[in-house]
Parts: sequence; C-alpha cells; structure tokens
Amino acid sequence: MLLVTSSAGPVGAAELSPVVDADAIADAVLDRMDRKADPCVDAFRWACGGWMDKAEIKPSQTRAGPYFTDVRERVEAGLDRVLSSAKESETPAGTLYTACMRAVNATDKGSAATKAGMTMLRRFAPTLAAISTDGSMTAVLAALATLHSNGGGSPLVEWGVSNSRVKYPEMVLKAYTPTLGMSRSGFRAEDPIARDINAAYRRMLSELAKIAGKAGLFPIGPDAKKAGGWLKAADAAAAVYSFEERIQEWKKAGYDAHRRAKDQPRYNFLEVAKHPDIKLVGDLLDAWGVTPPAGKAIVKYPVYFREASAWLKSAVVDDATGDGRRTLRAYLAVTATRSLAAADVLGPDAAAAYWRYRQEVKGTSAPPEATTRCVKRVGNLLPWGVGDAFVRHFFDGADKKKAAKDLVDAIREVYPSLFDDAAWLDARTRAAAKAKFAALAQNVVSFPRNPTDFYDDVVVSVDDYAGSWMSAARHAWRVDWERLRAPRAEREPHMASWETNAQHSSSRNEITIPAGLLQTPFFDLAAPAALTYGSAGHIVGHEISHAFDNNGHRYNARGEWDNWWSDAAAAAYKSKTKCFVKLFDSYVVPGVGANVTVDGQLTLPENLADAGGLAAAAIAWDKAVAAGKTGPANPRLNAAFTPKQLFFLGYAQTYCRKRTVRSMLDRLSNNRHSPGQFRLQGGLSQHPGFAAAFSCAPGTPYNPPKRCSLW
Repeated sequence: MLLVTSSAGPVGAAELSPVVDADAIADAVLDRMDRKADPCVDAFRWACGGWMDKAEIKPSQTRAGPYFTDVRERVEAGLDRVLSSAKESETPAGTLYTACMRAVNATDKGSAATKAGMTMLRRFAPTLAAISTDGSMTAVLAALATLHSNGGGSPLVEWGVSNSRVKYPEMVLKAYTPTLGMSRSGFRAEDPIARDINAAYRRMLSELAKIAGKAGLFPIGPDAKKAGGWLKAADAAAAVYSFEERIQEWKKAGYDAHRRAKDQPRYNFLEVAKHPDIKLVGDLLDAWGVTPPAGKAIVKYPVYFREASAWLKSAVVDDATGDGRRTLRAYLAVTATRSLAAADVLGPDAAAAYWRYRQEVKGTSAPPEATTRCVKRVGNLLPWGVGDAFVRHFFDGADKKKAAKDLVDAIREVYPSLFDDAAWLDARTRAAAKAKFAALAQNVVSFPRNPTDFYDDVVVSVDDYAGSWMSAARHAWRVDWERLRAPRAEREPHMASWETNAQHSSSRNEITIPAGLLQTPFFDLAAPAALTYGSAGHIVGHEISHAFDNNGHRYNARGEWDNWWSDAAAAAYKSKTKCFVKLFDSYVVPGVGANVTVDGQLTLPENLADAGGLAAAAIAWDKAVAAGKTGPANPRLNAAFTPKQLFFLGYAQTYCRKRTVRSMLDRLSNNRHSPGQFRLQGGLSQHPGFAAAFSCAPGTPYNPPKRCSLW
C-alpha cells in the first residue's frame, strides 16, 4: 500500500496495489480463511474467519474489509501522491487538494486560513440581516438563493437534475424536502443511541451558533432581540433545533399525504408557476432565472412545500414582531456555518465541532483522516479532474482495459440464456426483457473529460483554501443547473472513475464499472481468473441484474417508467421475490442485540441483484473453463481448490467485512444492502453450484431442500 505522505516523484500504476505474485496472492486468499470451518455449514467463517480474527476497525472508520475498504484506502493514498505531485499540483484539482490538506492539518486557530474562512462566512451577513430589517418574501428568497448557490447548504429545499424517466429525450428538475442535520430517529430520541446523538447534535448547534454570531450572521447580546438576534448563542441554537423539529413535521405531513393519495403518480410533475402548493419552488427558480423544461418539476411531496410556504408567510412576512424572522435567520446562519465547517473552511475549532457530532452519529472515536476528507471533497467538486489524474496514473495499460471489457462482455453474454431458461416468463415479456438488456449501456473504467477545458471558471490557489473551495462549490452548482438546459447525455459516465464502487442507473438503462473498483483483489491480471470472475465478475452481473430487480424491472429499454410486464409474468415475479424476502427476514444478526434481523423487504433489490450477478458470473466462468481461459496458474491455490471452488471463494471473500455496532444498526434500518455475512450466505446457499462444488449433504445450511431463485 502507498504511504499517505506526499511526494513530487512520478506515480505509477504498480504503486496503487501491493506487489502481487502467485505466492502473495495465495497468501492473501488463504490467510483470510479458516480452513477448519466447514463451508457447507458456515461458509462465512470458512472464507473469512482468519481475516475476522485479526482485522481491526480503525478509530476513524465504521467498517473494515479486505476488498471495498482496503481498496478505497489505497485509491485515496494513491490520489494523495498524484494530486500532490509536481505535475498534478498545478491543475485545478491538484491545487485545491493541496490547499485542502493544508487547511485540514492546520492547528493554528488564528491562522490566515481561518480568518479567510470567517471572512467568507461573513459574506452571508447582509442577505441574512435583510430577513430582520425587511422581512419580505423577496428578502427570504434572496437569502435562500444566496446560500444554495454559494456553498451555504440546502436550507428548506434540495434540488436534483436527471434524465426524465417519463419522456425520453428530456432532462428534468426535482425538488426534494431538505436533509436536516439529524435523522428522524435522532429527533425522536426513543433509544439510548438516538438520545446520545440528539445530545451531540444540540451541542454542535450551540458551538456553530457561537461561530455564526461571531461572524455577524446574527447579533448576540442584551439588546440583540431588537435587531433580530439573541441574548445568547445557546438561545439561537435552541431556536434552530425547534425550527428543524417543525421542518420534520412538515416533511412527515408531506410523506403522509403522499401515502394517502392512492392515485398519486409515480413521478409527480407539477407546473411550478401554477400549482399553489409549490409556489416556494417556483419563486426560488425565478430568483435564479431558471425555467425548467415545459415549466414543470418533479415534486413528490407538495404538501411539505405548502406547509413551509404558509409558515414563511404567517411567521416571517406578515409578522414583524414575533420570533419567526429571527428564527429563520438563525436557521439559515447555522446551516451556512455547518456547511463551511464540514468543508474545513472555518478552521480547526469549527471543524472539530462538526466532526465530534459526526463521530457520535457513526460511533467512531476519531474524525476521518485528512486524505479521506480532501480526496472526497475535491473529487465531489471537481470529479473530472480527479478522475483524469487517476486513470492516467493507475489505469493506463491497454491490457488491463481490454481485460476489464472482456470480463464485462463475458458476463453480458450469459443474460439472454437466463431469460430463455426462465419458464415463468411468457414470450412477450421475455422479448421485452431481452430488448431492455440489449439496450443496456455500459461505462467500463470511465473516460474523463479534459479538466483544463472543463474548469476554466474555477479560480484556485494553494494559499487560499476558503476562496478556492468556494469557487469550486459555485462551479459544481452551475454545472448541475447547466445540465437542465443541455440535451440528454447518453454516454456520459455518472460516476467518477476513481470511485471504488459500481452502479446501475434505471433512468439511463446503464451500468458503470469504474477504474477505482477494478483493482486488486477484485480484479488482478496476475490472479487466477476464477477469483476475478467470482469477485469483479459477480459485481458486473450484480449491476446488470439491477435492471430487473423489484425497482429496476419497472423501467423500459429507454429508462422510462413503463409497465412492460404481462399480468401473469408480474404475478410470477412477485411470488418469486417473496421467497427472498422471507429468507433474509430469517437472518439474525449477531452482536447487535437480541433477535435483530435483516429486513428482507428493504434489502430486496440488492439481494436480487446479488443472486442474479452470482448466477450470471457462475455460468460465464463455466464457459471460460470450457474454453481454457482460466488465467494465470497459481500452484498453491490450484492444489487446494477446484476451479469452481475458487470461483465461489472469490465471491465469498468479497464480503469479508466488519462493522461497528452503531454502524450495523443504522445499516439494518436504512440501507438496502444486507450485511456482508448474509450477502455471502444468501448468495451461496441459494446457488446449487456451491453445494455441488463442495459436496454439501442435503439439508445442510448450504444445500437446503428449497431455494429462492429468479433467473
């Protein structure tokens, strides 16, 4: 693994991954295992027991794993070297990264960088003061528009621009309810963990309110109320908390109204200039001079915006003497302060206040390392610049690119036969499934744009992190809105090439497999192909299978919401997926409390994708073996396992993972992915090939009398 320290020397692809030869690969695979465990009884222990016994979760992290987590760390370390190198440091991404690292590592609370950040925060003061002195809806809209477009967070509304899922050529605007600083469970505070998070959140609000007051975003002192301020910063923080509770009530009203409306369309297109409930949305767009296509936007919860607008009118615009104006001002001030603190713009004290709260939420004992924070930050704001650097330095070999695309092609070749073998599909639905699959686009490795051309409007300096971050944040804001005016981008990747993940997009009918994921141990030209097919191969199949999961199967070949299923096929599909729900509902998660189980319905789309991906990869591997394409020999692994056993081991070790208790509980409640142990168990126990490869006796956990299957 790379050292995290920066270097001006050249960076090569070999430096991203550990040195790998046949013995090193065998050592890694075998060390993760517990060879004493019976794969037919406990395949997780068999595949991952050795690693589980030794692995530790870092203080700044919520999980550990030899695949996703370790690869992400290596990618971040590699990007640290690249973006800090003499050549890349002169690019916008490299310059912003260097400035970010200096800011995160700074300890001087009175540094020039901290003062510059506070100066940046003070720029919000005039527009916030107008809420108190003017109080008109024009003043309110101006304040909201200023924060949204200048890195000040997303108060009262969040925006999204995407491909239309109803009318193929169009881009669409989406208006969402805002993400608050704390989850619904945190506000309810019904259990000890939620109460701890709630208390930490209140402490953070108080600290941020002090910083906001110091920056002049609202006055503090004995006579401050007359000027729209507060006696103490703690009073402002309490008002912000109460106001966010109110916002949470508005959000719930929107959710409840949506659930009650049985005729509610899946994509709720509303005319922003005419629909009375979403006047706030239309007014904000007018403030920016933005006209959405056909004058419409997708607003799933219009009742939320009706409630918010009603409060703004009654408590702010029509009431100059009440607390509404100063409450809104405080809410916007703290929201902006939190956004800049989270970006390390305001110095070490503000960053520490933010990260102490985030540590409580995640159950960690340290904030993320500087490298992690800055790679993610620069990668989010200037994704093409970081992606271009990553691919040039770490994935520029023609052999590796060809091997990656060959793997994707091998997995894709299997799917038509899966549809043919699905006897429960009628001819019309089978033909539609094949047509959708044939139209499925793919981005493999990703092809970044020219960052020099793309970032002409970004002004950065290593000596001015606050200004550089703000320039990049404004750029990212403009880019998103410009997508609304642009034609549909058919093949533009929707992930950055350095990300250690993969995605399927239902609205684009497309999969993306970035270069960041195609690293050791997922994908290695020196490893036996069985391991690659079992790991990276099944991930490719997983993403393809999302096109036919319980959400993706509702979209047609052009990414439009469309019921292309016959009634009989739809009924059979629902019956088959119920089996997966019941199976995963039965999995009891160890170490997090009594009888805590996986939520089979919540995790259904990912579980279906796992099953489909494993099925496709297994067939593709059988074809590769038949064609003699088994890849580099590995004497030790070849002596210990058959080719098919090694394939299943590659799948299994992908899900060797550990999580903190708090992270696991949060994941079980809110994440569509089952814990790694049960992705392994649910995948292998339901695939008959695993039991056959290991001669598992009938009735053992991995050779059950009845299996769930879709394809």
